This record gives sequence, structure tokens and C-alpha cells, in this order.
Amino acid sequence: MDNSDERGEARAQVEAQRRRRRGDEALAAAERLPIPPEVKARLEAEGLVPRWVNDQDNRMHRFTVQDDYDPVPDVPPVPVGTDKAGQPILAHLLAKRRDFIEEDRDKAEARRKEREEAFFKRPDAADAAGQGSNPNPASAPRYVAPESKIGRANQVLGGDI
Repeated sequence: MDNSDERGEARAQVEAQRRRRRGDEALAAAERLPIPPEVKARLEAEGLVPRWVNDQDNRMHRFTVQDDYDPVPDVPPVPVGTDKAGQPILAHLLAKRRDFIEEDRDKAEARRKEREEAFFKRPDAADAAGQGSNPNPASAPRYVAPESKIGRANQVLGGDI
């Protein structure tokens, strides 16, 4: 019986090692396509933000012609896989000016806020609230008043209060 306990402990130790190795692979996933430190430092000093882009479909055209990314010189493409035809897929290091990226993010945020505000400015917002489709339920008068004695909040009542 002592022998089985030793085997059980040895098996537990092997399982722990197997799990640890699996965890190490997940941690290394972020560094599969590292940027050389000297290139990263140079791009940062120039105010550029690097990004790896696969040459699959029309992604390179979208990033380099339709957007403001430029290829980073002196960094060769890295093979990252194969396509359906068996041809290699290469990842190219591109860079974009930091101020352009911030401007693009600001524009995207403005579009998101505009769409969000449109929900609240609809002329039928009050009627929609009565039917339960108002994105701002706090404005609907049918919700339980905070001064009520009901223990569960945000319960829609059948009629007006």
C-alpha cells in the first residue's frame, strides 16, 4: 500500500509539471512575433507605433494604401503560417504615427458617442420606454420609485405609478 502512495505522489508531480509546461506556452504566446529592441526604441523615438500585419487577402493594401501605415525598413517579413493553397503567410512590420492613431481613436469615439446620443434624442423615446425598449430606463416613470418599500429595484410595473 505504501508503494501505491509513492506512485500516486509521483503521478501528481508529473501532472503538475505537465500543467506548468502548458502554462509556459500560453505566457510565451505574446512574444511569438517580438519586435527587435533597437527597432522598437527607434520607432518610439520617432513617434511611431509598430504593428505586425499578415499579407493575407488585401490586408497589406488596406494598411499601406488605404491607411497611414508604412513598412518598417530593415525588418524582414516573418512566416506565420500557410494559406489554403499551401503558400506561406508572412507578417510584415508596419508603423503609423502616434498622433494619427490617437486622431483615429478620437474619431471612432466621437462616432460611438454620436450613436449613443441618438438613442436618447429620439422623439419616440418616451413611448419606447413605455414598451420597454428605451436604452435609458432611468428616464422611464414606470420604474419603482427609490423611496418605495419594495426590496428588489428596477422592476417594471404594469401601469404608471
